[in-house]
Amino acid sequence: MSNKVTLVDETEVNSQSSVQDDLGRVLEKIQEIVKKSAGADYIYRGEPECYPKVSSGLYRPFADFVIEHPDSGPVEPDVASMETAILEAAKEYLYELGSDFKVLAELQHYGCKTNLIDFTTDYLIALFFACDSSYQEDGRVILLKREAEDYQVEKPPETIKRVESQKSVLVRSLKGFIDPDDVVVIPRDLKLSVLNYLQKHHDISTKHIYKDIHGFIKWLGKYLDPNLEFAKGVIYQNRGDLASEMKEKQTWYEKAVVHYTEALKLQSDSVEAYNNRGAAYRDKGEFDRALRDFNAAIDLEPNYANAYNNRGMAYGKNGKHDLALQDFNKAINLDPRSADSYNNRGLTYKEMGEVDLAVKDYNRAVELDPEFPAAYNNRGVVYDERGELDCAIKDYDTAIELKPYYANAYNNRGMAYRDKGDVNRAIVDFSMAVQLKSDYASAYNNRGAGYSKKNQLDEAWQDFNKAIELKPDYAEAYSNRGAAYINKGKYDEGIQDFNKAIELKPDYAETYRNRGTAYFKKGEPTKAIEDYDLSIKLQPNDVEAYHIRGIAYYMKGELDKALRDFNKAIELDPNNAMVYCARSDVWLHLREWEKVKADLTFARNAGVAIITLFHNNYESVEDFEQKNGVQLPEDIAAMLTQQ
Repeated sequence: MSNKVTLVDETEVNSQSSVQDDLGRVLEKIQEIVKKSAGADYIYRGEPECYPKVSSGLYRPFADFVIEHPDSGPVEPDVASMETAILEAAKEYLYELGSDFKVLAELQHYGCKTNLIDFTTDYLIALFFACDSSYQEDGRVILLKREAEDYQVEKPPETIKRVESQKSVLVRSLKGFIDPDDVVVIPRDLKLSVLNYLQKHHDISTKHIYKDIHGFIKWLGKYLDPNLEFAKGVIYQNRGDLASEMKEKQTWYEKAVVHYTEALKLQSDSVEAYNNRGAAYRDKGEFDRALRDFNAAIDLEPNYANAYNNRGMAYGKNGKHDLALQDFNKAINLDPRSADSYNNRGLTYKEMGEVDLAVKDYNRAVELDPEFPAAYNNRGVVYDERGELDCAIKDYDTAIELKPYYANAYNNRGMAYRDKGDVNRAIVDFSMAVQLKSDYASAYNNRGAGYSKKNQLDEAWQDFNKAIELKPDYAEAYSNRGAAYINKGKYDEGIQDFNKAIELKPDYAETYRNRGTAYFKKGEPTKAIEDYDLSIKLQPNDVEAYHIRGIAYYMKGELDKALRDFNKAIELDPNNAMVYCARSDVWLHLREWEKVKADLTFARNAGVAIITLFHNNYESVEDFEQKNGVQLPEDIAAMLTQQ
């Protein structure tokens, strides 16, 4: 059996529940801070990493130089003396002198290392700083009582513009660090969700926090850096789309994910980064992560048509066609000119069995974009399955003309040629498909089936082996290789392959039929009939299964059951001459001479070599008469005798 491929060129179970889960975790962390703040007057500091100490910028470079004294214990750096020296030197450069605290605050504002530690009176702002960088590390919110003996707390001068927006207070400790009263750890995987929450619900963001020239410079870096990372992600994602082999695609998509993730670390509200990373995850087969990203994009921008379109594709690839259809409808409602959305909705309609609606959407897609190869390819698949082979081939031709390296279209066109009986042209197309995409298991399987039809069994085995090597769980390839073994008379090897195919795909009707044929040819009609029973149960309109089961019953001498199966096969396919020929054997044994003559005449007129088939079982008419104790009427004997 061979497979048609319908693909679109697209430029934890998560879904909405995951977004709600993250929101719940964010609120739990905020509640934890609130509970720990109860009963005292606290100030707060957010740190993006859990550093060894809560320390000043002046202390930090010397933290590694703490000396362990054998008697008195650790000897800390004398940052107080260093601070005094900085103050004395700075005063020579200042036109207006204020308090030491004011001077230190001004120095720190302009980037000088001092003994001051930034705090805020607003725990939400501290939470922002705990999450605004170091995304691979846990952050923390420090709680410190406002009044204590070993440090001084003051508000910075109002001339420093960001004081108000950050609700700043400064802590000055002579030793250069403080011991926090309490700490709330913020897990690294929650940081982006916290930042999204703070911006959406409290208007706390980089733009809000830094309202001065330094803030602009910080914002500019945050603007340029994420856009650079996003651009790198797009480049790698495009390379993945263009790659022919799945392993290479996966490599590029993984690199794209890395850069989109970096972009989101720098700009946590980037709708495009969430959308594109979701598409990369989807194309890597990581549907849960893809859905999470598409949900985040839609949450940030509810009218973003492309995110609905991409989420619909993820749902479709996950078999959730109803949800996919809802998303494509929404995408089309938001952007009625989107050929992609019509094409993808067409794929969904096809999977749901609504082929007329699928064709209608494909028509609309190529009307909106006449150079859309995937839409032509997908419409061709529907035409092919409806038996409109010439229309299908025409669409595949157009798809290949627009995209000469389109392996899927070559594979599908090859199947259309095969269905038309043009096996040679089919093999040429399958060969082109594997040349363009060397890991294309389906095309190897299909070409193997073509070689089998031409009885080129060695070439067929090579292709089936390659298909199985590329896709070890490929039930169809095992079944086809098994059929090739049967054609070579290797029944046990064939049955082994059929067993594997059934293990991989228990509802695969054709494999049961093929295994039944193997048992029949081995001379085990009872086992054959058991397999035909299973095949017919799964596929009640399979003419060939009724035909061959009828022959098996005939071989067992159960003529009534054989006749019933042949009648059913003819009911399903009134023009199947081989079944008429097989039924004539039953009429011969039942001595229904007129019915024998009618069936043989039909088969002969349809081109069946009835004499050859009769002589495969009997040496002559006389041999038949002797073995069955009957004399054939002269007209029937003449029909079965070589002239």
